[in-house]
Amino acid sequence: MTTQRLRPVLINELLDALFSGAAHGLHDCCARWCASSPRFATFLERYRDKIRKKLRGVTDGEGLRDLRAELRTAACLLSERAFTLEYEKYAANKTRGPDFSLLFKTHIPFNVEVKRIRGQVQPGKWADVLCYKLGQLPPSMSNALVVYGESLGQGAPFDVGAAMAQVRASAERKDEAFFTRRGLEGSREYLRQLPKLSVVVVVQAGTTCEISAPLASWINPQARHPLAPDLRGALLRSLEAL
Repeated sequence: MTTQRLRPVLINELLDALFSGAAHGLHDCCARWCASSPRFATFLERYRDKIRKKLRGVTDGEGLRDLRAELRTAACLLSERAFTLEYEKYAANKTRGPDFSLLFKTHIPFNVEVKRIRGQVQPGKWADVLCYKLGQLPPSMSNALVVYGESLGQGAPFDVGAAMAQVRASAERKDEAFFTRRGLEGSREYLRQLPKLSVVVVVQAGTTCEISAPLASWINPQARHPLAPDLRGALLRSLEAL
Protein backbone atom coordinates (compact mmCIF):
# COMPACT_ATOMS: atom_id res chain seq x y z
CA MET A 1 0.00 0.00 0.00
CA THR A 2 1.06 3.60 -0.53
CA THR A 3 3.12 5.27 2.17
CA GLN A 4 2.06 8.81 1.24
CA ARG A 5 1.32 10.76 4.42
CA LEU A 6 -1.95 12.60 4.90
CA ARG A 7 -1.78 16.18 6.19
CA PRO A 8 -3.25 16.78 9.68
CA VAL A 9 -6.23 18.66 8.27
CA LEU A 10 -7.03 15.70 6.00
CA ILE A 11 -6.68 13.29 8.91
CA ASN A 12 -9.25 15.33 10.86
CA GLU A 13 -11.60 15.24 7.88
CA LEU A 14 -11.07 11.50 7.54
CA LEU A 15 -11.87 10.87 11.21
CA ASP A 16 -14.97 13.05 10.97
CA ALA A 17 -16.11 11.01 7.98
CA LEU A 18 -15.44 7.71 9.72
CA PHE A 19 -17.20 8.66 12.93
CA SER A 20 -19.90 10.83 11.29
CA GLY A 21 -18.75 13.78 13.38
CA ALA A 22 -20.09 12.17 16.56
CA ALA A 23 -18.29 11.42 19.80
CA HIS A 24 -17.05 7.85 19.70
CA GLY A 25 -14.84 5.79 21.98
CA LEU A 26 -12.48 4.96 19.13
CA HIS A 27 -12.10 8.46 17.70
CA ASP A 28 -9.38 9.58 20.10
CA CYS A 29 -7.53 6.28 19.76
CA CYS A 30 -7.46 6.56 15.98
CA ALA A 31 -6.31 10.19 16.19
CA ARG A 32 -3.47 9.16 18.51
CA TRP A 33 -2.45 6.24 16.31
CA CYS A 34 -2.48 8.43 13.20
CA ALA A 35 -0.10 10.81 14.96
CA SER A 36 2.21 7.98 16.05
CA SER A 37 2.00 5.95 12.84
CA PRO A 38 1.32 8.18 9.79
CA ARG A 39 0.90 5.12 7.60
CA PHE A 40 -2.13 4.23 9.74
CA ALA A 41 -3.92 7.33 8.46
CA THR A 42 -3.36 6.07 4.91
CA PHE A 43 -4.74 2.69 6.01
CA LEU A 44 -7.89 4.36 7.37
CA GLU A 45 -8.33 6.25 4.12
CA ARG A 46 -7.84 3.14 1.97
CA TYR A 47 -10.30 1.04 3.99
CA ARG A 48 -12.64 3.87 4.97
CA ASP A 49 -15.85 2.16 3.80
CA LYS A 50 -15.02 -1.17 5.42
CA ILE A 51 -14.10 0.42 8.75
CA ARG A 52 -17.11 2.74 8.74
CA LYS A 53 -19.37 -0.28 8.19
CA LYS A 54 -17.73 -2.05 11.13
CA LEU A 55 -18.16 1.02 13.32
CA ARG A 56 -21.84 1.17 12.49
CA GLY A 57 -22.17 -2.51 13.36
CA VAL A 58 -20.79 -2.05 16.88
CA THR A 59 -23.69 -2.33 19.34
CA ASP A 60 -21.99 -2.48 22.73
CA GLY A 61 -18.79 -1.86 24.66
CA GLU A 62 -17.47 -5.36 24.05
CA GLY A 63 -17.78 -4.97 20.30
CA LEU A 64 -16.06 -1.61 20.53
CA ARG A 65 -13.11 -3.11 22.41
CA ASP A 66 -12.90 -5.94 19.86
CA LEU A 67 -12.64 -3.45 17.00
CA ARG A 68 -10.15 -1.35 18.97
CA ALA A 69 -7.84 -4.36 19.31
CA GLU A 70 -8.07 -4.99 15.57
CA LEU A 71 -7.35 -1.40 14.56
CA ARG A 72 -4.60 -1.02 17.14
CA THR A 73 -2.89 -4.06 15.64
CA ALA A 74 -3.05 -2.45 12.19
CA ALA A 75 -1.50 0.74 13.56
CA CYS A 76 1.27 -1.24 15.25
CA LEU A 77 2.07 -3.32 12.20
CA LEU A 78 2.20 -0.21 10.02
CA SER A 79 4.72 1.37 12.40
CA GLU A 80 7.21 -1.21 11.13
CA ARG A 81 8.60 0.09 7.85
CA ALA A 82 9.54 -3.39 6.66
CA PHE A 83 5.84 -4.40 6.59
CA THR A 84 3.26 -3.71 3.91
CA LEU A 85 -0.29 -4.66 4.79
CA GLU A 86 -3.67 -5.59 3.33
CA TYR A 87 -6.85 -5.76 5.38
CA GLU A 88 -9.20 -8.76 5.13
CA LYS A 89 -7.77 -9.80 1.79
CA TYR A 90 -9.43 -13.22 1.94
CA ALA A 91 -12.90 -11.77 2.44
CA ALA A 92 -12.83 -10.56 -1.16
CA ASN A 93 -12.98 -14.23 -2.21
CA LYS A 94 -15.71 -14.92 0.37
CA THR A 95 -13.45 -17.27 2.32
CA ARG A 96 -12.44 -17.27 5.97
CA GLY A 97 -8.97 -15.93 6.48
CA PRO A 98 -6.77 -13.85 8.76
CA ASP A 99 -7.41 -10.16 9.37
CA PHE A 100 -4.12 -8.95 7.93
CA SER A 101 -2.00 -10.16 5.03
CA LEU A 102 1.52 -8.76 5.06
CA LEU A 103 4.77 -8.70 3.16
CA PHE A 104 8.04 -8.45 5.02
CA LYS A 105 10.74 -6.59 3.12
CA THR A 106 8.42 -6.60 0.06
CA HIS A 107 8.72 -10.32 -0.67
CA ILE A 108 8.09 -12.56 2.37
CA PRO A 109 4.35 -13.15 2.91
CA PHE A 110 2.73 -13.89 6.24
CA ASN A 111 -0.62 -13.38 7.97
CA VAL A 112 -1.76 -11.96 11.29
CA GLU A 113 -5.08 -12.90 12.88
CA VAL A 114 -6.35 -10.88 15.86
CA LYS A 115 -8.62 -12.02 18.67
CA ARG A 116 -9.66 -10.30 21.87
CA ILE A 117 -10.74 -12.65 24.65
CA ARG A 118 -13.69 -11.25 26.55
CA GLY A 119 -13.62 -11.57 30.33
CA GLN A 120 -11.29 -13.70 32.41
CA VAL A 121 -8.92 -15.84 30.37
CA GLN A 122 -9.43 -19.46 31.39
CA PRO A 123 -8.15 -22.72 29.84
CA GLY A 124 -11.49 -23.54 28.24
CA LYS A 125 -11.84 -20.10 26.71
CA TRP A 126 -8.26 -20.26 25.40
CA ALA A 127 -9.03 -23.60 23.74
CA ASP A 128 -12.19 -22.13 22.20
CA VAL A 129 -10.17 -19.36 20.56
CA LEU A 130 -7.38 -21.60 19.39
CA CYS A 131 -9.58 -24.27 17.83
CA TYR A 132 -11.75 -21.73 16.03
CA LYS A 133 -8.90 -19.60 14.72
CA LEU A 134 -6.91 -22.52 13.32
CA GLY A 135 -9.59 -22.91 10.69
CA GLN A 136 -8.90 -19.39 9.39
CA LEU A 137 -5.19 -19.90 8.78
CA PRO A 138 -3.96 -20.72 5.25
CA PRO A 139 -1.53 -23.65 5.11
CA SER A 140 0.74 -22.09 2.47
CA MET A 141 2.55 -19.44 4.58
CA SER A 142 3.45 -18.31 8.09
CA ASN A 143 0.60 -17.29 10.37
CA ALA A 144 0.69 -15.32 13.63
CA LEU A 145 -2.17 -15.21 16.12
CA VAL A 146 -2.31 -12.05 18.27
CA VAL A 147 -4.53 -12.48 21.34
CA TYR A 148 -5.64 -9.57 23.51
CA GLY A 149 -6.89 -10.00 27.06
CA GLU A 150 -7.76 -7.33 29.59
CA SER A 151 -7.03 -9.41 32.69
CA LEU A 152 -3.81 -11.08 31.57
CA GLY A 153 -1.56 -8.84 33.64
CA GLN A 154 -3.32 -9.48 36.95
CA GLY A 155 -1.61 -11.84 39.36
CA ALA A 156 0.84 -14.31 37.85
CA PRO A 157 1.85 -13.58 34.23
CA PHE A 158 -0.15 -15.49 31.66
CA ASP A 159 1.78 -18.58 30.56
CA VAL A 160 0.92 -19.03 26.90
CA GLY A 161 3.23 -22.06 26.62
CA ALA A 162 1.39 -23.82 29.43
CA ALA A 163 -1.97 -22.96 27.84
CA MET A 164 -0.85 -24.46 24.53
CA ALA A 165 0.52 -27.54 26.30
CA GLN A 166 -2.83 -28.13 28.01
CA VAL A 167 -4.65 -28.22 24.68
CA ARG A 168 -2.03 -30.50 23.19
CA ALA A 169 -2.34 -32.84 26.18
CA SER A 170 -6.07 -33.15 25.44
CA ALA A 171 -5.21 -34.10 21.87
CA GLU A 172 -2.59 -36.66 22.90
CA ARG A 173 -4.99 -38.42 25.26
CA LYS A 174 -7.58 -38.37 22.45
CA ASP A 175 -10.21 -36.41 24.32
CA GLU A 176 -12.45 -36.23 21.26
CA ALA A 177 -15.32 -34.42 23.00
CA PHE A 178 -12.92 -31.61 23.97
CA PHE A 179 -12.40 -30.81 20.29
CA THR A 180 -15.77 -31.69 18.76
CA ARG A 181 -17.58 -29.25 21.03
CA ARG A 182 -15.21 -26.60 19.71
CA GLY A 183 -16.06 -27.25 16.08
CA LEU A 184 -13.29 -29.66 15.08
CA GLU A 185 -13.73 -33.25 14.01
CA GLY A 186 -11.55 -34.41 16.88
CA SER A 187 -8.01 -34.55 18.21
CA ARG A 188 -6.58 -35.68 14.90
CA GLU A 189 -7.90 -32.60 13.10
CA TYR A 190 -6.43 -30.35 15.79
CA LEU A 191 -3.00 -31.93 15.42
CA ARG A 192 -3.30 -31.70 11.64
CA GLN A 193 -4.20 -27.99 11.70
CA LEU A 194 -1.78 -26.88 14.43
CA PRO A 195 1.27 -26.71 12.08
CA LYS A 196 -0.43 -23.84 10.22
CA LEU A 197 0.20 -21.67 13.28
CA SER A 198 3.71 -20.19 13.46
CA VAL A 199 3.58 -18.01 16.57
CA VAL A 200 1.15 -16.75 19.22
CA VAL A 201 1.60 -13.30 20.76
CA VAL A 202 -0.37 -12.48 23.92
CA VAL A 203 -1.04 -8.78 24.57
CA GLN A 204 -2.35 -7.05 27.68
CA ALA A 205 -5.23 -4.93 26.41
CA GLY A 206 -5.77 -1.62 28.14
CA THR A 207 -9.15 -0.20 29.03
CA THR A 208 -8.55 2.74 26.70
CA CYS A 209 -5.96 3.22 23.94
CA GLU A 210 -2.87 3.41 26.14
CA ILE A 211 0.26 1.37 25.43
CA SER A 212 -0.35 -2.38 25.62
CA ALA A 213 2.89 -4.35 25.41
CA PRO A 214 3.08 -8.04 24.49
CA LEU A 215 3.24 -10.11 27.62
CA ALA A 216 4.42 -13.32 26.03
CA SER A 217 4.92 -15.19 22.79
CA TRP A 218 4.94 -18.85 21.92
CA ILE A 219 6.76 -20.29 18.92
CA ASN A 220 5.22 -23.43 17.47
CA PRO A 221 8.00 -26.04 17.18
CA GLN A 222 5.85 -27.97 14.69
CA ALA A 223 5.11 -24.97 12.45
CA ARG A 224 5.07 -25.78 8.76
CA HIS A 225 6.31 -22.26 7.97
CA PRO A 226 8.25 -20.86 10.96
CA LEU A 227 8.84 -17.14 11.18
CA ALA A 228 12.46 -16.24 10.47
CA PRO A 229 14.14 -14.60 13.49
CA ASP A 230 14.31 -11.15 11.87
CA LEU A 231 10.63 -11.32 10.89
CA ARG A 232 9.61 -12.50 14.36
CA GLY A 233 11.65 -9.70 15.92
CA ALA A 234 10.00 -7.12 13.68
CA LEU A 235 6.55 -8.45 14.56
CA LEU A 236 7.14 -8.30 18.31
CA ARG A 237 8.80 -4.89 18.03
CA SER A 238 5.83 -3.50 16.12
CA LEU A 239 3.31 -4.73 18.68
CA GLU A 240 5.15 -2.79 21.36
CA ALA A 241 5.27 0.38 19.31
CA LEU A 242 2.04 2.12 20.40
